[in-house]
Amino acid sequence: MLKPNKQALASGLELPKWTAVPSQASDYEVRQYEPAKWVATPIKSMDYDSAISTGFMKLFNYIQGKNEKGMKIEMTAPVTCHVEPGAGPFCESTITVSFYIPSDHQADPPKPSESDIFIENRPEMIVFVRFPGEVVAGCHKHSTLRVQALMQLPKEHNCNFLG
Repeated sequence: MLKPNKQALASGLELPKWTAVPSQASDYEVRQYEPAKWVATPIKSMDYDSAISTGFMKLFNYIQGKNEKGMKIEMTAPVTCHVEPGAGPFCESTITVSFYIPSDHQADPPKPSESDIFIENRPEMIVFVRFPGEVVAGCHKHSTLRVQALMQLPKEHNCNFLG
């Protein structure tokens, strides 16, 4: 059964199709996302916030018509960020920022006009979602413990943690 996110519906943003996965967790939701296309851009940086801002603006320009068709595309949710750590503590990481491509454009999304933006075919995946605006004391400690727990899942699971 597909379950809509009330926050996204209230804002009018389309979400990828997903099914709630039964869980005992009270501070996050487990979702199974269906396979879908996303538009993404990798940003190399030592500053996470700057990389997210840069990546977001590049993708925002893409959906505002900076693509080969000059076509505007609706904003969607969520915006995902994947961090590929650098070789050491003082090395650049690669932060890939992605937007879900709306269902109307899944079959034939406009090609990016910039070489560092690409269309990604994501397989079905399990996603752990914490909703924005939720304040958790000791956030870094709690997030680290969650990620450590998620890393114990069998390798065949394609998992992501959003929050």
